[in-house]
Amino acid sequence: MFGPDSPLTCEDLEVLADGQASAAFSAHADDAMADSYNTLLSAHRRGDSIYGLTTGFGPHVQFAATTDAANQGADLIAHLGAGCGAFAERRVSRATLVARCQTLAQGASGVNPAAADALASLLGSDICPAIPSIGSVGASGDLIPLAHVARVLMGDGLVLGDSGTLTAAADALASVGLKPTDLPARDALGIVNGTSFMTAYAALALARSERLLRIAESLTAWAYRSLGARGQALDPRLHEARGHPGQITSAECIASELRDHVEDTMRPLQEVYSLRCAPQILGACRDQLHYARGVIERELNGVNDNPMICGTTSDPAVLHGGNFQGQQLAFAADAANAALTQASLLIERQLDVVLNPEFNG
Repeated sequence: MFGPDSPLTCEDLEVLADGQASAAFSAHADDAMADSYNTLLSAHRRGDSIYGLTTGFGPHVQFAATTDAANQGADLIAHLGAGCGAFAERRVSRATLVARCQTLAQGASGVNPAAADALASLLGSDICPAIPSIGSVGASGDLIPLAHVARVLMGDGLVLGDSGTLTAAADALASVGLKPTDLPARDALGIVNGTSFMTAYAALALARSERLLRIAESLTAWAYRSLGARGQALDPRLHEARGHPGQITSAECIASELRDHVEDTMRPLQEVYSLRCAPQILGACRDQLHYARGVIERELNGVNDNPMICGTTSDPAVLHGGNFQGQQLAFAADAANAALTQASLLIERQLDVVLNPEFNG
């Protein structure tokens, strides 16, 4: 379920992106989105200045909005319908829908619930917007990638099929019984102004990275077993004395696959670094991925929108800020990349030990 009462993990997003489960907005989310929408309308009736609704977009914020909200929304999406490069994979497109639904479900975007429901319907019908892989700048969120999602909602743009085929969005919607959705000014901005595309990539990568790390620990145990390596370096007392949680866990994971391990007592007292220091190296990778997961999942379940709607219908507040800025995700992605690179280097060095007669006996 999508909603403030249903936090998603990276693995949840991955399952939904791969079409292994269906999701809908929780009752809590429905109420939160309705309250947010009505609060926005109340602020608008009161005469509040609201970015993208009473003003233009971007540098045109200093000018009043057009009197036609429907045209203003359509013009925004047309303006952002750029991008280049290969289309993102279907699972990334679906993951983007998941991430955007979860953001809207927090009830702080002021988007018409009908628009949010239409977005969830794309996910449920397995319609994957064709999203160019190049175009997001992070500093302003994922305006261009998410505009391609909005275009499909509006019956414009392209849909990416299983075999890479492209279908006109209007035809794809009709084939599953869906109608194009109108996205007036606030709804259009609420769909595109956030970090859902980069969050999708980061969450999918994080889930895969942790599986790869567990494989690296299994391969380390395989190297120990193949060589008859001395196992003292895996003694939990060593790792508990240092105190790093990732190191302790990695040592436990490696040791758990060596319960009947027979050491070759002719080997040197201390193994080479790529074996002896594996818990320290892979443990550091675990700690990096743990940090990255925290950032990514906070982003996945948070409000990365502008403006943010809060308060009540009787006392509405519209907060203008920069929650669409992607710096946190960029750092998390860098951390995951560094961890995977180091784990790969370690496995390469272990393979050298296993294959090198100087070390393998």
